[in-house]
Amino acid sequence: MNATFADGMKRLAKILQAVALQAAALFFLAMGNTAAAGPLEEAQTAYDSGDYAAAFLLWRPLAEQGSADAQFKLADMHMFGEGMPADAAQAVKWYLLSADQDFPNAQFALGFMYMNAIGVGKDYVQAVKWFRLCERHAGFAYFAGKNADLITGKMTPAQITEAEKLAAAWRPKAP
Repeated sequence: MNATFADGMKRLAKILQAVALQAAALFFLAMGNTAAAGPLEEAQTAYDSGDYAAAFLLWRPLAEQGSADAQFKLADMHMFGEGMPADAAQAVKWYLLSADQDFPNAQFALGFMYMNAIGVGKDYVQAVKWFRLCERHAGFAYFAGKNADLITGKMTPAQITEAEKLAAAWRPKAP
């Protein structure tokens, strides 16, 4: 992976994280939530301060218990080598677990990875499927849709139909 591409992926991850954090903040404000910080928030604080080891130790058990947010965070850490060597295959594992629970950040990341053969083989059908699923979420529709549309120009009609069928038949999995 060249430096420019890696820098672009890091910026993309930061944008996706910011969108997720803004959505969570709006949700908690709307609900009037005044609860104390929990492990997810503690891990995010550690991560934001550059203590990747602590963030990993806090997110890992949550991810293993099925937290889509924690799974996404671990995937990002593996993808960008934060506190560990970069490992796209491990990133794909955690993104899939998160995306399967309808977590749009992970769905977008998977679409991008399948589109660009990062940690997986290039697979436009899977890329379009994940982008189509992602574009159903507020805040993701435009960019996910644009990426899907860009890819479909490189696909056969049968591949496009297959991707659309996969997206239509997809159902989120319980954690």
